[in-house]
Amino acid sequence: WKAASDGHVVTGACTRFIQQVPVGRKIACAAVVGTFRFPKEDTTPMVMVGLGTGIAPIRSFLQDKLYKKNKGIATGPMVVFYGCRREQEELFYK
Repeated sequence: WKAASDGHVVTGACTRFIQQVPVGRKIACAAVVGTFRFPKEDTTPMVMVGLGTGIAPIRSFLQDKLYKKNKGIATGPMVVFYGCRREQEELFYK
């Protein structure tokens, strides 16, 4: 993503590492199953808190609820609390 302050491209530690690995070199990595689980009942109320985790996992729950609601399936209420460590880097509300 691009920083709002001066437009420079900001990358994470993993992105920087992968950029420096020569093409063809093998690296160790792992993919794990996520830890988020939907409630068994669609009408179960949900409180979701994302404090520095990013909005993507929470967004998937919101999309699922909206999909079900549009299909006429009863869904319970959902409240989302979202934040980040540094207000100046928060892009979600800008």
